[in-house]
Parts: sequence; structure tokens; C-alpha cells
Amino acid sequence: RRLAESASSRRGSRSPPPSEQPPALVVSTASSVGEHADGHPKNRRRKRFAWMDSDDEEDEVEGDAKGSGGGSCANNSRSGSSSGDDPDASGSHARDPPLPASFAEVETFSQMMRMMEAQPRGTLLRMPMPELAGVCQAAARAKYYEASVVGDVTSAAKVHLRGRASIKPQDIADVVAGLADINAYDRELFELAIQAVGGLLPGQLDGIQRRRILEALKKTNHQSESPILRSLQLQQAAA
Repeated sequence: RRLAESASSRRGSRSPPPSEQPPALVVSTASSVGEHADGHPKNRRRKRFAWMDSDDEEDEVEGDAKGSGGGSCANNSRSGSSSGDDPDASGSHARDPPLPASFAEVETFSQMMRMMEAQPRGTLLRMPMPELAGVCQAAARAKYYEASVVGDVTSAAKVHLRGRASIKPQDIADVVAGLADINAYDRELFELAIQAVGGLLPGQLDGIQRRRILEALKKTNHQSESPILRSLQLQQAAA
């Protein structure tokens, strides 16, 4: 009997199979599992990803701000450089050396060109003979030739050579020698120059000016039957 009672007591203390467990326990377990499945862990995951998304958005905003800032800096740099170039371009003429005070100080082609550009229209036609002589000598030094300039100079010089006013022999020599050096030959002007030399008083024409006039006539191959030219040639040969 004791053995039977002991076996019966063991069977009674054994836990029932899972299928026989109370429904409440099963519901409670399912509710707990559902709570974990639908509740806090998902919220924690959602919050965690939301935090990561917010950081990404902040990074993107900061990147956009930096990009736009960099672009504006680059634009400002480009605009600054371009605006910095304008004063250099507009001030290029300001860096040019000042014009010579007169044609007597002209030594280079660029100086001669700038001097002629600075002359008002018609100025050459109204110049006195000494100034015309200076223009011819400046053109010879600078190797400058401009047809319109030469035309105005020769026209103005012929007016003076035809006139009754006294002309210095040096001015005559400067005009014909300067024109001959730049190959600007005008037969009428050279013939008028010879006639003007013949009207000088004895002793006014020195050997240097006579030689310069004769060299200009020879360089341009000027042909003349004037006795004045013959006299000049004899004087130079005897010098």
C-alpha cells in the first residue's frame, strides 16, 4: 500500500502538460509577447532611427549651408577678381608715361604717335614754321610716317615758304631733312625751299645747314635747274 500511495503522490505532484495549462496563463504570456512585439522595443527602434534620420538631415542642412557658403565665397572671389581687373584695365592709360612737353623731346615711335593723337584736328595746318620743323625732326627720329600728318605738314610748310615772312635757315633745313629721312618727298616743297634759301642774306646760311639741305635733295633725287642750287653745290664743294 505504501508503495502505491507513494507512486500516486508522485503522479499528483507532476505538472500538467502544456495543453492543460490554464488559459489565463497562455493569454498573459501572449499579451506579454505582444506587448514586447508591438510596444516598447519598436518604439525604441523607431526613436533610434528617428534620431539617426535627424542627424542625417542636420548633416545635409549643414552641408548645403557650407556648399552655398562656399559657392557664395567663390562667387564673391570671382566677382572681386573681375572687379579688381576693371581698375587695372581702366587705369592702363593712367600708367602711361606723360606726354613729352614738345616735339623736340620726342624720341620713340610710341611717343610720336601719342603726340599726334593728342593734337586737335587742323593744328598742324596752323603751326608756325619752327614748330613744323620740330614735327619733321621728331618724325625722323621716331621713324614715324602717317600720310595725313605728312600732308598737313607739307601743306603748312609750303604756305610759309611762299610767304614774305623771314624764315630761319635752320627751319628750312629741319623740314627738308626730316621729310627726306622718312621718304616723304614733295617736289614743290623742295623747290620752294631752294628758292627760300636764295632769299637769305649773305652769311645767314652756315656750312652745316647748307650740307643738310644738299643731302636731303640728293637723298630724294630732287632735280632742279635753279641757279641757287648750283651755287649751293659749288659752295659746299669749296668748303
